[in-house]
Amino acid sequence: MSSSRQQPSSFYEERLGNSAQITYPVLIRSGKGSRVVDVEGKEYIDFNMVQGDIIAGFGNSEIVDSLGLASSVRRREVEELIRNIYGLKEVKISHSDPIKRLVEALTLGRKKILSFEGHFHRHFFRNVVYATWNDIDSFKRLSEGVAVVILEPVPMNMGIVPPDHDFLREVVETSKEKGITVIFDETKTSTKTYGGALRSLGIKPDMVIFGPSLANGMSLYAVGGDHDILKVINFKVDKFPAVMAKAVLTNVVTEENINKSIELNRDLTKAYEELILDYGINANISSWGISSSLFFGSRPRNYRDFLKVSASKFRLYAEMMLERGIIPSSDYDGEWTVSVAHSREDISIHIEVAKEVLKLLKKRLS
Repeated sequence: MSSSRQQPSSFYEERLGNSAQITYPVLIRSGKGSRVVDVEGKEYIDFNMVQGDIIAGFGNSEIVDSLGLASSVRRREVEELIRNIYGLKEVKISHSDPIKRLVEALTLGRKKILSFEGHFHRHFFRNVVYATWNDIDSFKRLSEGVAVVILEPVPMNMGIVPPDHDFLREVVETSKEKGITVIFDETKTSTKTYGGALRSLGIKPDMVIFGPSLANGMSLYAVGGDHDILKVINFKVDKFPAVMAKAVLTNVVTEENINKSIELNRDLTKAYEELILDYGINANISSWGISSSLFFGSRPRNYRDFLKVSASKFRLYAEMMLERGIIPSSDYDGEWTVSVAHSREDISIHIEVAKEVLKLLKKRLS
């Protein structure tokens, strides 16, 4: 057995510097629904959900039962489901991330790739230039000679930092004028709203990539759009993620279920906003669909703003939440997720724990 998670108050006070880390990770033994149990037998309500990929909850019976039908599911069935939900002309699924192969095919002439600071970057790319998120002048200045733009339509790797009004529209329009292919990376936003950010924002890129939440965390990706390359390219697909994706998209990620989770997240977010105001804590919340991020500092508009938020205060908050049986987001650059498996009771418990933790945090920071 490892050391107890209960620590003296000095344990927290010593961790207010910039290098503060959560010292004792939670080692999960099992999970069911929204609950997980660690190796010491302690139960938690999980709001991290493997960084939001476990949209159906752990051990979902419909998904588990579907595994016996793996041999009967065809990839075109899954692709058709994705096409209909996200309103896409063409869809191809893959058991691994397809972005490297796509970008290699799209950069045969012009070599430069453009992304944005703070977005999910795949480090095997060379010749990447980084513009400032929510700064259209930065994008226009750096987009000369670029072949491909890869971006998260709603970034979730510096917390949630939604696009400013019309920013994405200007990015897509400018790219079209310059002959640049635009790829929306919805690896993290695939199921945060019904139809993803693609449907919520109403902005159409050349291609969009969806991630493992389509298969409740199993390794399955999808790429869709109306780019000509999708007519000729194919990827390998494993049967088990494909059959899980069919079960998730048919029975779990329904518009009704996602909207229920969005409503629960609104209630949780509102409670945090009220607590922050009541206790006079310098913190802010940013939301998108079924997920929200807690920032100790000002709400960021871009990565440079995000670098100013307090990692140490978040980690102190997170450690106290963990001690009381709530797993919040993975870290200060993440977000919590209210999955289809979370209940009204889960939200109520989270709020009560947050009341206690934020009150203690205020005292210790005073």
